[in-house]
Amino acid sequence: MNRILLASGTTKIIQVVTNFLPHSSADIISVSNQKLVQRYIKERDFDLGIINAPLPDSSGIDLALELAQASSMQIMLLAKDELEEKLSSQMKENGVLVLPKPLNRSLFEWAINILITSHNRLHYLQKQNDDLKQQIKDLKLIDRAKLVLITYLKITEPEAHRFIEKQAMDQRITKREICMNILKKYDY
Repeated sequence: MNRILLASGTTKIIQVVTNFLPHSSADIISVSNQKLVQRYIKERDFDLGIINAPLPDSSGIDLALELAQASSMQIMLLAKDELEEKLSSQMKENGVLVLPKPLNRSLFEWAINILITSHNRLHYLQKQNDDLKQQIKDLKLIDRAKLVLITYLKITEPEAHRFIEKQAMDQRITKREICMNILKKYDY
C-alpha cells in the first residue's frame, strides 16, 4: 500500500492510527472532513481509505459507501463499539471493513493486513482483466485486417492470417501494428 487517505475530525485518532500503521514507504494524507476527502479523491488515487466516523460534516457512513462503490480503494470505517455490530452487515455487503473504537492495536494490524491482501489481489485481477480486454481488442483488429485483405487481395481467411503472421515475424513488430498498417494502407 502506497497511498493512504485518513479522514478524522480529531487529531487524536490520526496520531493513534499513524502509530499503528506499519512503518513503510506509505504516503499518508490526513484530512478533517468529507469535502476534503472528495477533493483529494478527484486529484489522486489511494490504496486505502480509513474513515473515523463521524466526521464534522457527515456521519462518515455514506462517505465510506460512496468510496467503496466509486473506487478500487480498500475502505476501513472506525465506528463506536455500539454502532460497529449494526453497521458491519451493511458495510460488509459493500466491501467496507468496520472496526470498533477504541482501537485495539493487534486487531487494527490484522485488519490492515487483510486490506493489503485484498488490495493486492484486486490489483492483480484488474491487471488480468485489462490484459484480457487488450487481447480482445487485438483480436477484433486482426479480424478487421483479415477482412480487408480478403476483400482487397481476394485471398482466403487462412492466407490472410498467415500473411499477417509472416509480416509480423519478418518486420519484427507485433501483429497489432501490422494490422493497423494494413487498415491505414487500405483506408479502412
